[in-house]
Amino acid sequence: MTASILLMGGIFCPDICAQGAIMRANDDFGSKETIFADNSAYEYTFPDNERMRIIYDCTLAFKDKKRNPIKAEYILQIGSSTSKFYSFIQHQCDSMLVNSTGNAYLTPRYRLYDGANYLFVQDCFYTDIPSGNMTFTGRIVTEDYEYTETLPLIEWKVLEGTSQICGYTCHKATGTFRGREYEVWYTEQIPSSTGPWKLRGLPGAILEARASSGECSFVAKKVLPGIDRIFKASYPYIKVTRKQYTKMQQQMLELRAAFTSQHTSRSGVRIIPTEKQKPYPAVVELEKD
Repeated sequence: MTASILLMGGIFCPDICAQGAIMRANDDFGSKETIFADNSAYEYTFPDNERMRIIYDCTLAFKDKKRNPIKAEYILQIGSSTSKFYSFIQHQCDSMLVNSTGNAYLTPRYRLYDGANYLFVQDCFYTDIPSGNMTFTGRIVTEDYEYTETLPLIEWKVLEGTSQICGYTCHKATGTFRGREYEVWYTEQIPSSTGPWKLRGLPGAILEARASSGECSFVAKKVLPGIDRIFKASYPYIKVTRKQYTKMQQQMLELRAAFTSQHTSRSGVRIIPTEKQKPYPAVVELEKD
């Protein structure tokens, strides 16, 4: 789970303009950006059909411990060979993008983004379930990024005990992924070796995962039959590595005005930062290495 466009509540306020464009006032930087919104400009693919979906309540703590953790609703779409983990708000926005024509979807779509009060609203994790090959897509400022990696195998230790989650019998396991130890509950009644975020590798879907530090958690609250296709937008992604993307996240958090000005300029949008910008509050890193 890594930071993306950083849509803290109220930063972006959309207003539909003429000629298929949308002007968004950015109060944080005293500027506007124009996005041409002809629906024909968007392309997308459907890598798999959804067989099941799991809705999770997710939490992530801030480093300074002075504010309440970020809380967000995420969805895991499970196909026969592909899974997708992303925010439920992004899922709603994608549905509008695919199912609407012209510019009809723009106003409600950006209103959903405006309502987001957490950091990762546009991060998407696509995993090839058999191989563990994962593709991440995310946005920082106005630029879309993509990286791929093969997820390392987690050496899970299955423990005694069962629990009922969303009506499924779950078994307990513990394991360490990139510097964090997790306690998870998985169910063989959903025979797919997948789970929230990058957690996977058990003989059933993970319905609950908590870091031993208490700084993050993923807890299923609904398990539903699949009703949709798995969607992937075909933006002109900038290819990076995971570490390069993580470094840019930190720069955005620490030097938000200068970083935003630099990266929006690449997209033909100029933002002049105001003085005395404060850093964004930093969240804990899910991947320590």
